[in-house]
Amino acid sequence: MRKYFKGTSVLMVFAIIFTILFNYGTVISFGSNNPTYIEVEAVGTGTVGDPMFNDGIWGPGSQQTGILRLRNNYSNRIKVTNLALTMKLEEYVDNAYVSVKDADLYRAYAENMELTISRGYLMVFEEDIYTGNFYDMLYQHGNVNFEGHHLTAGKQFNVSRNDTVDLRYTVKMKEEAGNQLQGLRATVDFIVNLQENPVPVPSDDDDDSDSSNENRRETLEVIEDIEIPLGQHWAHDCITRLIEEGIIEGYPDGSIQPDKTITRAETAAIITRALKLNEKSSLLTGYLDPIPGWARGSVIATTQSGIFKGYPMLIGKVFKPNNMITREEMATVLMRAFELELDDEQSLSFLDSEEISDWALAHVKVGVQQEIILGYPDNTFKPSENITRAEAFTMICKLLGYHIEHEE
Repeated sequence: MRKYFKGTSVLMVFAIIFTILFNYGTVISFGSNNPTYIEVEAVGTGTVGDPMFNDGIWGPGSQQTGILRLRNNYSNRIKVTNLALTMKLEEYVDNAYVSVKDADLYRAYAENMELTISRGYLMVFEEDIYTGNFYDMLYQHGNVNFEGHHLTAGKQFNVSRNDTVDLRYTVKMKEEAGNQLQGLRATVDFIVNLQENPVPVPSDDDDDSDSSNENRRETLEVIEDIEIPLGQHWAHDCITRLIEEGIIEGYPDGSIQPDKTITRAETAAIITRALKLNEKSSLLTGYLDPIPGWARGSVIATTQSGIFKGYPMLIGKVFKPNNMITREEMATVLMRAFELELDDEQSLSFLDSEEISDWALAHVKVGVQQEIILGYPDNTFKPSENITRAEAFTMICKLLGYHIEHEE
């Protein structure tokens, strides 16, 4: 699988959420009259534009059409070679929704959901680039049987820098869909270029904890970094432990990229895993700006827990999921997450202490008091600089009690 990812450096992700209830149920999805778009930022993260949600009865023969706009803000031209989706299927059992473990039922649902995707520009659609069903587009990390749909050479397309490409999707439940699909609820993420770590396709041994641990060990074995091999990195031990605990995951190309910066959405996801919070599902996130589907549950969970509070606006607040998180922001959310407060007064000796924002000052002080924050060798904290992934991982490692100081 790593062979496929070689040379692929940009991700684009968009989510369409279907909620299937009762008599085949109610569908909630992007409205067909409101184009949505995906922006690819300079760091290669995807964000979904403001969607319109429509409610309606979903049953055999029902269909939904919508449009997604891919907008390339990345520094290079993007070549789209693969389309894929992941699907979480749930059934109503004992007054609660639980994941479907029956692989045959999962496949039956996926095969009964027909999907057509057309490519166009400025709402003029030139050709269909995919005609099939959900099952043939399923993706599972590391599984050669579920690699999504590789576009043929004639169907592949480029998105130039600062340009857009429109994708029109039409989803239809087959007329002959059987009664076994009643009472099911599905969450579907559509993915462009597979730069994600989606929810795996369920199998008969999903509940096997030994299998889960084995998969984690396999992931650990392939983690590597090109610029500085992970085995030589100063944060290697901490990163390795967090991977073993399932708190952080490598990128699909097998790298951790410890010296790269980290986004607010990524931070929310990591904190959710570190604290073992349950991801929250809600129509409203509490923010005015859209949240990527892969991070939505984590953002809602960490917000409801008081860890993230967002940026105030005139009529609400925004989260800015794809913004790089700064050092003082990271200190603030982590001290909130682990509920650490000052035992007594703490002074700061950093040369740039006066540059720390008032709202972050107490959190930085408790981080210093607890020896979670040490600062730089030049005795600065650099509060407004973006924190690196390795620095963030080390703080989390310390907070969880996993960090080991090595003697020089």
